[in-house]
Amino acid sequence: KQWYQRRVAITAGMEIYNSYITKIEGYISKRLKDLHPSFQMDLLLSMIQSRRDEVDPELFDTLASFADFVLFKETMLNYKSQRDNEMGEFPTLVVTSMACGLPRS
Repeated sequence: KQWYQRRVAITAGMEIYNSYITKIEGYISKRLKDLHPSFQMDLLLSMIQSRRDEVDPELFDTLASFADFVLFKETMLNYKSQRDNEMGEFPTLVVTSMACGLPRS
């Protein structure tokens, strides 16, 4: 049963990732086509790959990260963890304040 739940989670994660990739590529492609109507994403990707040493390393890493599922998964899990921590702190503070007998507003 546990392996099945993990498989379902991985499948759902891949669906989210694929949707994310499609949206990111669509957004970048649309913006570049607005600027250059003859723009072709495949050509851009090929040029970036063949001229990797000429591309700013930070830009290359950012672009490459869009195609890395593991990095995407880690980024989403880090975001979720931060969000959960931020959401978790506020209720704790409220409960603690009420337990200390502070007046409620």
